[in-house]
Amino acid sequence: MLQLQTPVLTFSSDRSPFHDGMNEETAAFELVCIVCGESIKRNALAAISAGEHWYRGLRRDEQHEVATKFGLKFSVEGPKELPYARMPNGRYAYFSVVACSRCDGEAVVALDFYERQPARFIGTVQGVAAISEQPGDTREA
Repeated sequence: MLQLQTPVLTFSSDRSPFHDGMNEETAAFELVCIVCGESIKRNALAAISAGEHWYRGLRRDEQHEVATKFGLKFSVEGPKELPYARMPNGRYAYFSVVACSRCDGEAVVALDFYERQPARFIGTVQGVAAISEQPGDTREA
């Protein structure tokens, strides 16, 4: 069972983006490991891609728990009943797991990443919560 700690970062409409412009394939975000303080840097599109696979692989109750832990609205949409979380600004949230290379600590990040106008992409980290270790638990994203 996935166990998230209380988020150390939640949605803020005033937060500065980590990316604002073209070349979204190079967009990267950086955060500090909650466990040891090491700097973690990830390519945003790679994190979103891996995170979508991870999030959709969770059980429905875990998907709901991840969304609501960050204060986001959870929904199941469309004929394929895909899980989604929406930010307070109405945009979809993208979740991903980031791991620290120094201590192996893991956290779930919530990303707001969208196209504002043609070829102008905005990306903001809008949530970070550590994953509590669970015996026998395996995750990837």
